[in-house]
Amino acid sequence: MAGAILPFGLVLLFCYTANMGEQRMASMSDNETLTQKDVLQLLLNASQHSVTREELTSARQELKQDISVLRIELKQDIAEVKQEISELRTELKQDISEVKTEIKSVVKTLSNLQWLIVAAVVSFYLKDSVLAWLSALAK
Repeated sequence: MAGAILPFGLVLLFCYTANMGEQRMASMSDNETLTQKDVLQLLLNASQHSVTREELTSARQELKQDISVLRIELKQDIAEVKQEISELRTELKQDISEVKTEIKSVVKTLSNLQWLIVAAVVSFYLKDSVLAWLSALAK
């Protein structure tokens, strides 16, 4: 079994050392030859950092499921917001209608009050003329 792991281990070792750059590995012996223990240690380190295809596939499926759930939740939230906007729009239309009705009522009251003020001012200025005319009619 060690014979089958060793060639694959060497491939991983070269990949691992290429990724490590100029760093020196502490487990290497002084004459810079690799022992089977060094290779197994490098294999263990490399396998801890690598992900299998099945793990990637399952992680991808989980992400797709999460995205699908989030899309459904987002669509529901958007529908709720649209419903709230519709309700607010209806309330605003009712409020605007009530304000228009109140404005018409105030305008009518002000118009009547304006005519009353005009009549009072005219009668104040013309009272002497009206009294003189009435006294002339009475004689």
